[in-house]
Amino acid sequence: MKFSTLIAIILTGVLSFLCLTVALADTGFTGGSYDGYSSNVSTDLSLDGPSVTISSATDQNFVVGQASATASIITITDSTGGAVNASNDLRIIIPSELSMEWDTTKTSIIIGGTASSKVSTLVSYEDSNKTLVLDVLYDFTADEYITVSGVYFNNFAVVSPYDQLGLDIYNTGACYVKDTRLIQIISDTDVLFAGGSYDGYAAIGSSDLL
Repeated sequence: MKFSTLIAIILTGVLSFLCLTVALADTGFTGGSYDGYSSNVSTDLSLDGPSVTISSATDQNFVVGQASATASIITITDSTGGAVNASNDLRIIIPSELSMEWDTTKTSIIIGGTASSKVSTLVSYEDSNKTLVLDVLYDFTADEYITVSGVYFNNFAVVSPYDQLGLDIYNTGACYVKDTRLIQIISDTDVLFAGGSYDGYAAIGSSDLL
C-alpha cells in the first residue's frame, strides 16, 4: 500500500467523528486569533457545540450491597446560554460501567442556583433507572447554573472502577459532557485510607491495603 493511500485512510477515519472533544485537565485552552474558540476550559469541551458543564461537589465511594445513599450536590452550568432549554430538558446518566441506579423513590428534589426557578423540583427516571430526568421549564441564559441535591443512588450490585456521571442536553440518550468528579463501588472488604498529615498518601480509597 502506498504511503499516500495510508495517510488518506487515516484522515478519513479521523474526519468521520461527529464531535471532536479536547480534554485539557491542567491547562486552559485559549484558542487562536479569530478562530471562534477563545475560551479557557478545564474539562472536556465539544469544539462544535455549546459550553455546558456538570460537576459534583466531591468524589464518592459506595460499598456493594449498601443501603440507598445520597448523591453529592451536582452543579450544572450553561456558559453559552440556551444550550439548556425547555425543549430537551436535562438528563444525568449513570454509565453502564457503574453497577448502581438512581433511587426512584425520590421524586421531589432540591434545585438551587441562579436558574433554580427554571427547573422543576419534580423528577422522573428513564433507561431502567440509570437516567435522572430534570424538567427544564425555561431556557437558561449565559452563565446561569443550577445545583441538584436530594437525589440518591441505590442497588450497588458489584464492584465497579472509577467512572463519571454524564450529562445529556439534547435528549439523545448520549453523554454530552462528563462530571469532573469520580464515583466507584468497592467491596465490603476494601479499606478506605485517608492518609496521614503531610505523608503524601491522602488517597480516598484503596483495595490493596490490609
